[in-house]
Amino acid sequence: MLTLGLIGDLTHVHGEFLELARRAAPGRCMLVTDAVSAAGIGTEAPRVPAQHASDDRRVGGEGGGEGAMVLAGGVQTGAQVVAGLIGAGFDAGWVLDAFTRVPARTIGWDDRGSLQVGCWADLVRWDANWCVADTWLVGESAFALDTTG
Repeated sequence: MLTLGLIGDLTHVHGEFLELARRAAPGRCMLVTDAVSAAGIGTEAPRVPAQHASDDRRVGGEGGGEGAMVLAGGVQTGAQVVAGLIGAGFDAGWVLDAFTRVPARTIGWDDRGSLQVGCWADLVRWDANWCVADTWLVGESAFALDTTG
């Protein structure tokens, strides 16, 4: 069965299209990031001149004239994409499923992506504002938000 891989940062794929895909392909939408910030790119989505891109999609509806730019990656982490989509009104259950279970099933990992007996699981605890509060990897605390001020 076909799985739709969608960059969920609301920049690469418009929210209305994400909603259309969610309704048209229930349980088959996989949310991903296009984050390149780990490569030292910075805090804004990088753009390159259109003549260096593989097609002529334009950023912000720009025409094909001299100086037209296209997106060349993103800067949002998975946690930021999750928080952004939920903040934009998408159902939290759908967002989390599309970011965890669906990708795991897509690559054949039936023992990952959900919290069930016998499954591997890393765990993220979100606070009330959908910010990462704690993360556990392989049963060990890997991150805890410092709330002491």
